[in-house]
Amino acid sequence: MKQSLIPMLSTLEMFKNLTDHKLSENLVNRAKGQRNNTKSSSKNGSNDTIRNIEEAEELIDHALLENMIAVVEITDDGRVLQLTPEGQLTLAIYWTENFSDSYKVFAAEFESMMIENNQLLPPKLQVMKHYHTKVEITALKDFYTTRSTAQNLNSDFHQHVIREVAGLPALACDDYVFHFAPILFAPVDLRGCKVTLEIDGFNAVPELLVTSPYTNKRYYVSGLRNGRRNTAHGFYPIIAKKETFPLHKDIVLHWKIDNEIRIDHVLELDFNFGNPLGQLFSTQQLFTRSIAGTPSLSVITSLEMKKIHESQARVITHDIFNHFKIQQSVTLTNFPIELHHFIGASKYYSTWYSQWRGTEKE
Repeated sequence: MKQSLIPMLSTLEMFKNLTDHKLSENLVNRAKGQRNNTKSSSKNGSNDTIRNIEEAEELIDHALLENMIAVVEITDDGRVLQLTPEGQLTLAIYWTENFSDSYKVFAAEFESMMIENNQLLPPKLQVMKHYHTKVEITALKDFYTTRSTAQNLNSDFHQHVIREVAGLPALACDDYVFHFAPILFAPVDLRGCKVTLEIDGFNAVPELLVTSPYTNKRYYVSGLRNGRRNTAHGFYPIIAKKETFPLHKDIVLHWKIDNEIRIDHVLELDFNFGNPLGQLFSTQQLFTRSIAGTPSLSVITSLEMKKIHESQARVITHDIFNHFKIQQSVTLTNFPIELHHFIGASKYYSTWYSQWRGTEKE
């Protein structure tokens, strides 16, 4: 059982939250693949012994008893599992050979390389995993310092919307920008209904359109109008130097669904200049790669208890039939624009992307 514990903890570290059913299936398939590839099994040194779902479930129950993983939610699809600090420590000890001198030298060289190349460090567990898998520092330098096509895409679309749609000046190197992207997750019975949004808390708010561009039509996204089209990408209410950038902002989103259901989402936002690099704050704080000390988060207005629990928000019912108030406190941290992971789904984005891709190939 101990031989299979590390692959299980490693899987949860990679995918963060998995149901027990998904984790069991993953462990069985992974072990089967390793048995069919003796070279892979030898390289990873795990000698995974899991052969069926029952053995995987037994391993999960053992890890729960040892407090290496914990149940964070119970859903119709099973128990949602997450690594505990004890589980993370077990992985760290294994990946670093009990914090060996060799690992410490590797970690110091990696940190120096990242700082010299003006890159934010990934979480420590990721560095430990690099050491365990014997990735050379030179290869890691190429991975972390070479801007990918996706990173260029993210940065260029932000700059495009700021300059050519919002009509704001191009960002100076010492500017900080707040990307505010209000998103509503509508009740299932109200998907497809007309949704409008009004915002309190800024001196001026541009004209915003609300559409449902994603496959899941319960998601409504606000964006700037450009002709008859909607960017579905939020807007930029604050661009300022660090000295004048607010550290706190109170904002209220007034959502109306079919002019019948009203949801007031009160946001208490704190802006944390926690990273030495990065101009962007965003209510969609999602990354193309992990950043040490900067958690991923997504601010979404929803009446579903699951999403409310995840966001640590509070719901107040003014009228059981049609008026709700949500209160939520969120801390946003600055990070590099090129590391932003906010997928465009609108027709506007698709058109822009086609033009951008053609320019990139030239």
